[in-house]
Amino acid sequence: MKKGSNSATTPEVMSLIDDVLGTLADTINNGEFPEIGYYGSSKKNVEWSENGYEPVNAVPSFVDGRKVESAKTIAGLVYGLACFKEHLEQKMSMSLRDSLG
Repeated sequence: MKKGSNSATTPEVMSLIDDVLGTLADTINNGEFPEIGYYGSSKKNVEWSENGYEPVNAVPSFVDGRKVESAKTIAGLVYGLACFKEHLEQKMSMSLRDSLG
């Protein structure tokens, strides 16, 4: 992976994913509602530079776990992170068609 100001190694990314998923699981197991801040990954939310993909906005979006409609979003986020981690472990690329299967 090309190193830049916003770059991380594969093990660092996998560790970050584990931390996010673990924190989310701990929050739910403690009977609390998760609030998740994240940067969107659509073409309108990220730009490519020589340092890799960078968020367009410096402020993340938030999902409030207390709202019913957020359950699907949180489940989708967990699923997407798990798929991304699996692809990293298998040294595969991640594309839109992977999430449609």
